[in-house]
Amino acid sequence: MNRVVVLGEPGRTGGFRLTGATVIEASGPVEVDRAWRTLQMDTTLLILTPMAEAVVGVRLPERARLTWVVMPG
Repeated sequence: MNRVVVLGEPGRTGGFRLTGATVIEASGPVEVDRAWRTLQMDTTLLILTPMAEAVVGVRLPERARLTWVVMPG
């Protein structure tokens, strides 16, 4: 299964639930890091808020099959 995950602050991510994406709300760096470490391997598209990308951006290339995008600020 190919999973789409949206990761970031509450209020910026909730609407993506309507698309069927898995939404992981994370208010700060600790929660974003925790979410990254538990991200399922069948995730193929990761949509990040700018804050979430600032936390995990350097680690994104570790997942070869993962495509990611960052929401506009």
